[in-house]
Amino acid sequence: MPVSQPQQTPSLRERKKEKFRQNLVNTATKLFREGTVSSTRMEDIAAQAEAAVTTVYNYFPNKHSLLIAIIENQVLLAQERVHEVLRDLPTDPQQGILAMIAADYGDIDTVEDKRFWRELLAVMVLAVDEQPDIEQARRRFRTSLKRAIEVYAGNGTLQGSHDPDALVDIIYAIYAFHFRNLVCSQGSLTAGVLQLVQRDISLLFVDTLK
Repeated sequence: MPVSQPQQTPSLRERKKEKFRQNLVNTATKLFREGTVSSTRMEDIAAQAEAAVTTVYNYFPNKHSLLIAIIENQVLLAQERVHEVLRDLPTDPQQGILAMIAADYGDIDTVEDKRFWRELLAVMVLAVDEQPDIEQARRRFRTSLKRAIEVYAGNGTLQGSHDPDALVDIIYAIYAFHFRNLVCSQGSLTAGVLQLVQRDISLLFVDTLK
């Protein structure tokens, strides 16, 4: 049997590079939220991060690559919140799924946040070359949803004949539909959109709850 090799601890230099890269992502996220993607220059990001412009370009050769990194970072942050829910799932499946979706959404009520997410969604649609990476990011939430469904099916609170993968597909469609409406409508508030999500989830789980 082959012996798995232990993971090597990143060197100090690698850790510093990753910390600096994360700082660039955080700085760009802040500036993009305050302004717009098109109005924010790489020079602005460099100045805010107190770095040379050439150094920024060494990490991100263009704004597009930086936006992809921001998308990946936003997904990771959302999944940290989702995993907190997953570690202590509510007893009721409807409330558990709703809590996971609410954790993923966060709060997207301000004009700035809505504009920021519209720009990220546009990148996700148009980034043809990066679609495999974007799909991998999307699968993280789908994997969490499937894990929750398996837990509820295992403890008997979710009954009846159902395909976990099909349930995940439908729940994800509900999640994505309302997320787009949330970021594209200036009048929509996160709390109100979550009420619509709850309505749809409750219809989905009719006759499947104990």
